[in-house]
Amino acid sequence: MTKISFGLVVYNEQNLIRRCLESIKDVADEIILVHDGECADKTLEIAREFTDKVHVRTRQGGSDPHRIFILEQAQNDWVFMIDADEFLSDKLKNFLQHDTLDRTLGAYAFKWPLWDGERYVTASNYRPCLFNRSKAWMIGLHNFSIHTVGKTQKVDCILEHQPKQSKVAWGRFSGQLRNRIDRDAAYFSKGLSNLEKFNADLIPADFQDWYKRYLNHPVFYSYFNFVYYLLGSLKNTWKDGWYGFIISMQIAVYQYKLAKRINSLKKNQY
Repeated sequence: MTKISFGLVVYNEQNLIRRCLESIKDVADEIILVHDGECADKTLEIAREFTDKVHVRTRQGGSDPHRIFILEQAQNDWVFMIDADEFLSDKLKNFLQHDTLDRTLGAYAFKWPLWDGERYVTASNYRPCLFNRSKAWMIGLHNFSIHTVGKTQKVDCILEHQPKQSKVAWGRFSGQLRNRIDRDAAYFSKGLSNLEKFNADLIPADFQDWYKRYLNHPVFYSYFNFVYYLLGSLKNTWKDGWYGFIISMQIAVYQYKLAKRINSLKKNQY
């Protein structure tokens, strides 16, 4: 059986973390947990019941920049990134325990339904979360997932996802948007050369060129990305009806406002 490292980035998750760790303890060959800044509850105490690889790192206000650290620390070829509000379904656990992972792939994606606080309201979206370290690359941005130079294979197993609050509530999204945009635009504006990286030699040249164009022409990309991400998301979520439309709009509005904020930061530099 292929050995798998599990990586978690958490922030004061004492009410959810045990459910997640219980679901992976019999599957994980290694568990690496990063707390985003100082812990104010019992999250670390619970985590240390399951692993001694518990790290408290400087507060970033999000999980993605810490995932580079997890990829660097992992002792196994495959890394499963999981959040505290997620846990393995029985079918997914069985897949991980008994299926041999294809080393020619870059990643595996599993069904990732969204929760409204009481029930799942989507069924069509998949989330890449199991990565081949030798084919993965990442840069230290918020809301920037791990990328790979290999193909991603979808698997019909559910990664259960039951947060404390709905992820598809428009009001909640819009209320958080300003702080997220300010944070993410500040990171993005640093420029690629100033960002932390994992497997930097795998970053495609066309991505590097795109990043430079984006910083040079953020106003253009505010409109282009709105349309691009809206249509791209709808392609995958239209079967989920109204909730699928809300998700697509959230993604598109985020991309629009991010580019606008980057443009404002750029003006302030001159």
